Amino acid sequence: MTSSAAITNFSLLCTLRQTSFRPLAARVACLAALPLAGAAIYATVRLAIADSDYRANTTESLTRAVRIEPGNAEYHELLAEHLEGEDHNDDTDREAAAHLSPLDSKYWIDLGVRAEANNDPAQAEKLYLHAASIDRMFVPRWTLMNFYFRRQDSAKFWLWTQRALEMGYDDLTAAYRLCWRMTGDPRQIERVLPANDEVRRNYLFFLVGTRRFQALSPLDHQVAAAATAANYRPLLDYCERVMIPNPRSAVAVWNALCEKGFIPFAPLDPAGNKIVTNHDFRIMPTERGFDWRVPVVDGATVSVRNETPGLTVQLSGDQPEDCVLAQQYIALTPERNYKLSYQYSSAAAVDSSGVTWQVVDALTSATLAQSDAIKINGNAGSGQLEFNSGPGSIAILVLRYRREPGTVRHEESALIRSVEIEAQP
Repeated sequence: MTSSAAITNFSLLCTLRQTSFRPLAARVACLAALPLAGAAIYATVRLAIADSDYRANTTESLTRAVRIEPGNAEYHELLAEHLEGEDHNDDTDREAAAHLSPLDSKYWIDLGVRAEANNDPAQAEKLYLHAASIDRMFVPRWTLMNFYFRRQDSAKFWLWTQRALEMGYDDLTAAYRLCWRMTGDPRQIERVLPANDEVRRNYLFFLVGTRRFQALSPLDHQVAAAATAANYRPLLDYCERVMIPNPRSAVAVWNALCEKGFIPFAPLDPAGNKIVTNHDFRIMPTERGFDWRVPVVDGATVSVRNETPGLTVQLSGDQPEDCVLAQQYIALTPERNYKLSYQYSSAAAVDSSGVTWQVVDALTSATLAQSDAIKINGNAGSGQLEFNSGPGSIAILVLRYRREPGTVRHEESALIRSVEIEAQP
């Protein structure tokens, strides 16, 4: 046999031996893996059974779930709730949940609630404080705020109120209500409000919603000063909601929006000569806040035209016998004398226009002043009258049509160029 043939035969023998050993090695590896696979399948089945019992949500099924998976804090917590509802001792499961998940504050809070129910406030306080130490979010702080309210511990209540509001989000109405149950002093509450524009703005709206109109300042100034182009619009709603119960606050917020350029008007001055917003109608009425409102009236067309500054009033002759053509809320100083001046023009003459200016007390609806009917005679005209604001500080300036006795309704048109009100010395 040649050497090359010997080498070839040896190589063939080695290949055959390797081929015969491979299935045996694979079988050995599979046999070694079987216990591990079995353990994994068994664990998966156990978890599935425990989860099914958990979802069944009965005392019996939860007891089984805890027995199968004793290291699951959620199972212990839900079982404790069932046991409590059935007047059974739930302490063991609550404590197990807390120790199985020591960084989850809700389990420590649950233990605190249980301690408080068992008339052990010292232990409850300790548990609540521990929850707050591991979780610096809102809920543990809110829990302590409530706890100290129940204990009527004023100093600690305000401390944890401040800390809770610092982490507050969404609707904090419950927290604000609790503050007002603790004190009737709005300044005390304002002292714990965080330097968070959203929280302060929401608290201001809470005051309006609960009709605490006399507690609005100085928070109203602060909120308005912090307004941005993205969030100023709710403050227009604010002005409309408070202008009658608290005109001073409405004016303060309105003026801040004017000064910041969010609305195209000059700030108001109820004690001076800036009483009427958009007094010459150069800006299309926005129908918001202290600007003009123009009601829809059958038979009457009231509009502002850019080419001719002023308010155009056209009556068809079919208008109601008494109707408001335009109106605006105005802020005044109580018991102050004022002078109302107005200018107008018309293209054609009519016997009697029936169109007058009125100042009406917004609270009592009493008429404080009324002008003579404007004279539509084809010429420019003007008029003025003086009045006293009386005890109120909010009124309505009204452009009104009312058919005069002995006349008939007819077609007429006039241009109201301006109307102003000035405080008198």
